[in-house]
Amino acid sequence: MLRKVFTDPAALRPRFTTDEVTRAAAGRFGALAAALEARGADPHRAAHFLVQLLFCLFAEDVGLLPKGLFTDLVAFAARRPDRFPDQIAGLFAAMRDGGVVAFKDVRRFNGGLFAAIDPLPLTAEELTALAAAANLDWGAVEPAIFGTLFERSLDPAKRAQLGAHYTGRDDIARVVEPVVMTPLRRRWAQVRAEADRLKTAWDAAPTP
Repeated sequence: MLRKVFTDPAALRPRFTTDEVTRAAAGRFGALAAALEARGADPHRAAHFLVQLLFCLFAEDVGLLPKGLFTDLVAFAARRPDRFPDQIAGLFAAMRDGGVVAFKDVRRFNGGLFAAIDPLPLTAEELTALAAAANLDWGAVEPAIFGTLFERSLDPAKRAQLGAHYTGRDDIARVVEPVVMTPLRRRWAQVRAEADRLKTAWDAAPTP
């Protein structure tokens, strides 16, 4: 990496921005949620399962899971969809308790996300789409989208919007800065000026 800094710095430039990766991630999960809804999956069960998958994608790319473990599992399941529920349940159980999956050590994850393990079967097409999603850089996904993914996958009325209305950090800042921060800074300047005036008056007052 240090050599590339001097010889080929353009190679270190990310292929996609955070916003682009996050929109792509949300879009893929939106399609998966819509497919589960079309099959009549229970919204709470589907939402919990989707967040478990989402966490696996993120954990793999930030080094909390062994590199390639989840990606390889999904790629295998795309060829053998009938094996997916058992395979993913085994991974979830290892993440809940700690264990070994595909000869790789999996550390225990606390927090209760994997306390309930009830995976839904996925079709070959859905698993192929999930495998494509695994190729995204989930370490670059904006964490704020996770709550939105969960909320909209849980609410059938909002499930069709999943991935369609992601607002990037820069877009939010362009609204928050003039609408919220600028008036607050203006008010703070007034309060500070008044405080300075009162302090000056207090300092100049004769001592009793």
